[in-house]
Amino acid sequence: MDKIIRFLKNLLLGGFVVILGLAYYELVDKSTPVALYVDGNKKPLVQVSLDVFFYVPMFFMVLLNVFIALIVRVFKQIPIKNINITNKDFWHADEDRQELLQKMFVAWIYGFALITNFFVTMIVAKTWFVNRGIGGQLWEYGVISICFLSLILIWLFGMFYRLKLRREEFFVAKDARFEDDED
Repeated sequence: MDKIIRFLKNLLLGGFVVILGLAYYELVDKSTPVALYVDGNKKPLVQVSLDVFFYVPMFFMVLLNVFIALIVRVFKQIPIKNINITNKDFWHADEDRQELLQKMFVAWIYGFALITNFFVTMIVAKTWFVNRGIGGQLWEYGVISICFLSLILIWLFGMFYRLKLRREEFFVAKDARFEDDED
């Protein structure tokens, strides 16, 4: 699961670079600043320079993804038995469960990066569309932000719900490592 999410995160990061590059290429010919949103008369209400439009999201994405990679690297070095979680007895019972728990945490960290990369990519694409004359209102940025926050909350609740599950509720393919030992 973590490899799939990491692949999607990296694919989205590539999409971000393409969108930002195309937007910069198209907007570099304009002498006017980049409009973040416009009013009903197509008059820009908030503007930034082209350099701010290009470098701020780029540096944010680089810092975010480097930070995520560092968190994953550090997390993989921490012994799972030292992590205090709900259902500790279940998750720390054997090596297979500890490995599964570590994979879940890594997938969650990469999922957070995936959602954040998607949000920044959508904001950059929306700003590009505004400057192409497609239009854009302030509420559209609010919709993107609400979707971002909703995805983060769903991801958080999903992770906490997964950690609360007990042995009999745990949704994993049936195999011997999760069976109760009978005395």
